Amino acid sequence: KKRRRLVHVGRFHSLISQPTINASATKPNGQLIKKAIKAISIHQFTNSIIINQSPSTSIIMKLSKTFTYFTVLRLTTAATFYPDWEGGSQTCLSDGAEPLYMTKASLLKDTLEECCAAYYNSEGANCIVAGGGTPPTGSLEWYVNYEDGKCEQDCPAGTGNCGGYATPADTLFADETLCCETKLGYLAVGFCEAESTGTAYAGSGDYYVDYVNGRCVMDCDEATPGCGGIATTAAFTLYSDVATCCSEKLGYLNADVCASNSNPASTGTGKYFANVQDSICANDETGTCPTGETCAAATGSEVLYDTIEECCAGSLGWVTADYCVSRSDGTEYSTQWFVDYSNEICVQDCQTGATCGTLSDATTTLYDSALECCEGKLTWVDSADCDTLSQGGTLSSTPTFTDKFYVNFATDSCVQDCDAAGGAPCGGNPPDASLELFDDAATCCSEKLTWVESAKCIADTNGVAQTGSSSFYVDWGLGKCVQDCSASDPAPCGGFAESWDTT
Repeated sequence: KKRRRLVHVGRFHSLISQPTINASATKPNGQLIKKAIKAISIHQFTNSIIINQSPSTSIIMKLSKTFTYFTVLRLTTAATFYPDWEGGSQTCLSDGAEPLYMTKASLLKDTLEECCAAYYNSEGANCIVAGGGTPPTGSLEWYVNYEDGKCEQDCPAGTGNCGGYATPADTLFADETLCCETKLGYLAVGFCEAESTGTAYAGSGDYYVDYVNGRCVMDCDEATPGCGGIATTAAFTLYSDVATCCSEKLGYLNADVCASNSNPASTGTGKYFANVQDSICANDETGTCPTGETCAAATGSEVLYDTIEECCAGSLGWVTADYCVSRSDGTEYSTQWFVDYSNEICVQDCQTGATCGTLSDATTTLYDSALECCEGKLTWVDSADCDTLSQGGTLSSTPTFTDKFYVNFATDSCVQDCDAAGGAPCGGNPPDASLELFDDAATCCSEKLTWVESAKCIADTNGVAQTGSSSFYVDWGLGKCVQDCSASDPAPCGGFAESWDTT
C-alpha cells in the first residue's frame, strides 16, 4: 500500500532516550521499510516522535529538541523488487540497492514473480528460479529441441521429460507425437516419440522395403531374423503387413515370391515356374526338393503356377505338353510315340526297349499310339504296316493291299493297290511308299492328273475304251460343234473332248 502522510510535530520532551529504528517484521520487510521513506522535510527537531506505519511495522526515530516538523511524502512496504540489469544476473533483486532512477520511474514490483514477468518475460521462469523463488511447474506441453533431435516438455529441466522452460519463440504442442510430426518430420515418428520420452525403442513392428534382396523386412533390430534394422528416419515408408509392402514397393515381383522372401522361415513358395533353357518347369523350393523334380529359387519376375501341368501350358506353350510334364515331374519319359523319318516308323519316348527312341526336340508332336503316329506323320506308308514295324513286328511275305488308288504319271492314269493278276485297274502295291492314296479313281484323277479329261482318266484307269459324254463342244479348227464321242464313229462325233473343252 502506498500512503501519504503529513505529520506536524510540536515541541516534545524526551519521549524516548535513544534514537531507535525498530523493524519488527521479517528482515526483508525491515529493509523495505528503511527505504520506504522517500523524502522527509525537517525544519526543526526538538523531540523524538513515533510514527506507526502499519500493524506489523513501526519506525521510531529520535529528533532534535528545537523544532520538529517533517513530511512523509511516500511510504510503501511492498514494491521493492527491481530488475538486475546492471548486475546481469537475469533475475530481480530485493536488496534495497536499486538505482534511484528505478524508484523515480516506479519500476519496482511487489513480488519476484511480478518483476520477472515484467522485465524478463522470455526467461520469466528462469528468472524466478535464479531469484530464489519457487520454480513454476510450466505448461507441461511439448516443444522441439533440434540440437538433440527430440521433443521436450515445458517444465524445470532435470525431471522426467522436462527440457527446461519454453521461451516465447518455442511452439508448444499438446503431446510429443504432434510435436515430432510437426517439427521433426525427418525422423520416424515412433523413434522420435521414444527419444522424447526416454524409452527404449525396439522399432515399430511395421514393414519397409529391402530392394537389394527383393523383400520386405520388419522395423526392428536386425539381429532378429526377418528384421532389417530399426527405421529411425522418415525416409522409410512403413506398412502394417508384408502383402501391402510388397504390393506398393515391389509390385514388379511375383506377390508369392515377395511374401516368401520376406518370411525368414520360408524355403520357397512350392509353386512352379518355367525354366525356358531346359524346356521344363522348376519348383520354387530351396529346402527339401520333391523326388524327381528340379528345384530352384524363383527370382520374382516369373509367373508361378500351382501345378506342373499349368506351368507347362501357361509358360512353355511351344513345348509339347507331355514332354514338359514328364521332364518336370521326375518321370523322365512320357512313353508317347513320335515319328522316326529315317526308318519310316514311329518310336516311343522311353529309356529302354525295342520300341524306344531318343527324343531330343521338345517341340516334337507326340501321339498316344504308334498307329496314330503313323497315320499322322507317315501318310505315304501303309498305316497297318507302319504300326506293325513301329511296335517291333515284321511284315508277312504275302502282299497286303489297301484297294486304294495311286497315280501313275507314265500312263496319265491311276492304279489301284490290289493284286495285278486281277487285271486293270489293279497294279499291285505302290512302287513308292510315299505316294498318296485315294479312295477312288475319280478323286485320284481330279487331284493328281488335272490336265487329263476326267472321263478319259477314269476309262484308262479301268482299262476300258472311252465312250464320251455324247455332249457337244466347239472344234475351233473346223469352225463347228462336234459330239464328244470317238472320232472313228460317224458324224457328228468329233473325238473325245479334252479337259479344257466346254461341253
